[in-house]
Amino acid sequence: MPALANRRHERFAQGLHKYGNSRRAYSEAGYKAKKGLTPRHSGPLDRCATRLSKHVQVQERLQELRAMALKRHEITVDSLLNDLEVDRKLAHESGQSGAAVSATMAKAKLLGLIVERTERGAPGEFQNLQSVQEVIAAVRRDLGDDAADALAQLVDGSSEPPVATHTAPPGKQ
Repeated sequence: MPALANRRHERFAQGLHKYGNSRRAYSEAGYKAKKGLTPRHSGPLDRCATRLSKHVQVQERLQELRAMALKRHEITVDSLLNDLEVDRKLAHESGQSGAAVSATMAKAKLLGLIVERTERGAPGEFQNLQSVQEVIAAVRRDLGDDAADALAQLVDGSSEPPVATHTAPPGKQ
């Protein structure tokens, strides 16, 4: 697929590929938030950037840019796994158990067996919120519209909560 016909869409796709941040890519592509909004209240900018990032042509172009980068560097999951296995064996032979564990953990992350999660916001930030609407607004600000809308639906009772797929071992319930 050649560059997108819409130049701003192309700049957005390039920026999203480069920065991994739809807000920054959206701004650098020449888009602006609605008049009168301060950067602190740039919800429309985030919504528009998210909507454009889900556009089919932008997604296809983004996949193409990623494939070109991988090919340019000749990186595959298999090559990374192989490198990590060589490093793990070398660390093990050298008596560097910490390095061997690190290589094993990196392999597990690469295969999606381990997912790192980080806490957003300052400790106790939600503690000062007084209402459900304040919590939903904070979720919208920190995690985006999709997460806030899902939470609002759960609170309103218009959606069933997700069903847990993990079962606790016997005696740990």
